[in-house]
Amino acid sequence: MKSEMTFKLAALMLAGTLVLAAVAPTWAKDAAQYLEEAAVEFSQGKYNAAARHYRKALKLDPKQPHAYLGLSMALKSEGDLDESEAVVRELIQLYPDFAPAHYNLGEVLEAKGDLAGAKEAYAGFIKASGGRLPNQPEIRIKFRKMGLL
Repeated sequence: MKSEMTFKLAALMLAGTLVLAAVAPTWAKDAAQYLEEAAVEFSQGKYNAAARHYRKALKLDPKQPHAYLGLSMALKSEGDLDESEAVVRELIQLYPDFAPAHYNLGEVLEAKGDLAGAKEAYAGFIKASGGRLPNQPEIRIKFRKMGLL
């Protein structure tokens, strides 16, 4: 009797596991979903929540450049400049030709008062973007004032 109950319990547990395995992909989030949620939170000024979502995306996809960039930007917006800098420098190590990372590093360093470091980072942005600058006048003015144009 006891072994029959053990067998039924084991069968029930196995069936439950199979159901969970079949259903899990439908409710488990992937990195792209966390990135979307982070972007929404960021756009609403909810930087702490955005940072949490970017971190979750990075756990699932540790080489996702946009998750690093977003996390760095969210941390900067929260005022955590040291961690923001560390995250963006890690991104640049992974993807040295990812121009937005260099620009973000420049902004972080500029916010920290390191204008020489910011100028160097912005020069890295110009190099990584192949010399093509965005059309935003404020960026061109900033670069001109720093002697980069």
